[in-house]
Amino acid sequence: METATQYDFKKKATEAFSGAKKRYLDDLSAMSEELLTKSPGGCARTPADFTYEVNIINRRIAKRLRGEDPGPFKFEGWMKAPEDQNSKQTIVREFESTTKEIEDALANVPEDEMLRTIQLPNDTTTPYDLVTFCAMHIGYHCAQLNYLQTLHDDGEMHWKFDD
Repeated sequence: METATQYDFKKKATEAFSGAKKRYLDDLSAMSEELLTKSPGGCARTPADFTYEVNIINRRIAKRLRGEDPGPFKFEGWMKAPEDQNSKQTIVREFESTTKEIEDALANVPEDEMLRTIQLPNDTTTPYDLVTFCAMHIGYHCAQLNYLQTLHDDGEMHWKFDD
């Protein structure tokens, strides 16, 4: 069993993030453009909407990892994707771009700084906590993609844990 001094925080955070990214991208890629931009029931958020949110959060986390201040969070309520973020090509491209920002920023965090304190407006965090939160956030919204897929008769698993 690993002890705290043996635990590779950077490796574990990278693995969690990479897995979440792959599963989300696999599900996004399997969805039709219509399904990505359609609001179930007329008021529910679309996959484009919550992917837009994921991308906003990813960019903010990448900035924190780089030691930058992303500024105040300017959104209230549920985020809605702007019209220019409502095509499958753009949705996938933006997700790939924001996850690459995380990967690049994480690659530049030295292993011995994965637990360094990062001051937030009302709290503190660490690079490790930011990346594992990001993986969890992506996974949360991936579950929404999966649910919408099954509501539209797509019961196929588009990813596997051993990929």
